Amino acid sequence: MSIRTVFLAAIIAIVAPHTTRGADLTPPYDLSHTVPVQVGKAVLHDGDNIVIDSIRGTADTLSAGNVYRVEGHYKLASHAEANLSISVTSSEDPHNDSHAPGRIESMIVDEGDGTFSLYFRMGNSGSAHLSFYPAHGGESFASVYFNATDAWARAD
Repeated sequence: MSIRTVFLAAIIAIVAPHTTRGADLTPPYDLSHTVPVQVGKAVLHDGDNIVIDSIRGTADTLSAGNVYRVEGHYKLASHAEANLSISVTSSEDPHNDSHAPGRIESMIVDEGDGTFSLYFRMGNSGSAHLSFYPAHGGESFASVYFNATDAWARAD
């Protein structure tokens, strides 16, 4: 393997986690349906917060095969930067294709307050959530579930 190949592989490994996926999710979808927000289980620490202001989609409920835009605001207090990602977890289907490339979006956010607008395609039924991940990879450190279908992801 050449030095150039190793260098390019390293660049891809560094840049890929920081890119927004889901370019195929932006309009021309008809996002005319307003989905009522039902906040579920939240795991937030050290002053971090994620608030959903609105959900618009191709259907008026979260259901498989539809595309949604989730808008809201956040406060990141525990890290200098983080990856804010939207995805769907299903206890019934560990291969939920909502995690496949082009089906979710994420964005790098800086410490402090800010707003977001993220798209996702609901691949299968499950519990949608917004999560903060370390900007350079790792496990989530804050999550808010919404419109959850799984009992464990609903608010207590």
